[in-house]
Amino acid sequence: MKRWIVNIVKLVVPLALIGWLLVKTCRSDSDAFEQLAQSEKHYGMIAGSLVLLVMANVVAFCRWYILIRALHLPTTLWDVLRLGFLGFLLNFVGPGQVGGDFFKAILIAREQKERRMEAVATVLIDRVCGLYGLLLVASTALLFSGLYRANQTMAVVGSATFACTLIATIGLFALMIPRITNSPFFRWCERLPMIGNMVERLFFALKLYQRQRWELAKVAAMSVSVHLMIATGIYFSAAGLFQDIPSLVDHWVVSPIAGVAGALPLTPAGLGTYEAAMVYLYNVVEAGKYLDRGVVVALVFRLSTIATAAVGLVFYFRKKQELQELVDNGGQKPQAAELLGISR
Repeated sequence: MKRWIVNIVKLVVPLALIGWLLVKTCRSDSDAFEQLAQSEKHYGMIAGSLVLLVMANVVAFCRWYILIRALHLPTTLWDVLRLGFLGFLLNFVGPGQVGGDFFKAILIAREQKERRMEAVATVLIDRVCGLYGLLLVASTALLFSGLYRANQTMAVVGSATFACTLIATIGLFALMIPRITNSPFFRWCERLPMIGNMVERLFFALKLYQRQRWELAKVAAMSVSVHLMIATGIYFSAAGLFQDIPSLVDHWVVSPIAGVAGALPLTPAGLGTYEAAMVYLYNVVEAGKYLDRGVVVALVFRLSTIATAAVGLVFYFRKKQELQELVDNGGQKPQAAELLGISR
């Protein structure tokens, strides 16, 4: 009963937030809905948005495949696509846009029984690569657009984005230096109780990646392309709905920052938090010229994400009972610990 209440709350709260955003839009910018109703729709652009989102996810899954094969784990591209679309579907179950990663980690750990922790490490490293690509796109677009000078809030957001990008760049390059990963501190981490075995396997995976720098360069390029495609997809959604919209470069800023808000572990698939961020960022662009159209664009793009997630339903129904048990249990701690190779 308690789990049902939690699930209902997780759904009601973000839907209430979206409802509030729509009401606020109607009151402050009713012209947005009038223009939406009266203007000519460009359904080809909206369809292009869906195509770009699907392509972005396929590229992201291929990125994960490269990371898996770099560790010489036995798998096929088809298996990775299957797990990838399942994880994308299960984003709507877990908190934030990264909630599906937890289920992906459990599923690949079940399939890679001999090297579970290394397999799980690929999920974690893939997510880190994705977030790093997001930071690179956001930082570059902020610099070229000058949007970080729009107001005090965006100045703080811009400074935080630049700082995180710099720290992430230094940290990732440091992890590629064998002398650092072989330092006494790293060896001490491997001897920690409870998690020492997991940390040791994670560092082992990192050391293997140190020898695969060309593969990591391809992964970095794919990470940037994924977020460029997503941002361009949102631009296509806006162009299909409204005549006057922010520029493509503006969307390269808006999309990654809204994506960070959606990734916060607050609501399933970032439902509500992503839309709220889009509303705010659209209002910042051109000093409020576009008012609250962000919620309309975000909701249309949300429909594209749901359509993309529907691909995962094909794989879900093939293993419905196993996946339903996993979702219902929420990845119970003892079961998850055993699968991930963590000592209890």
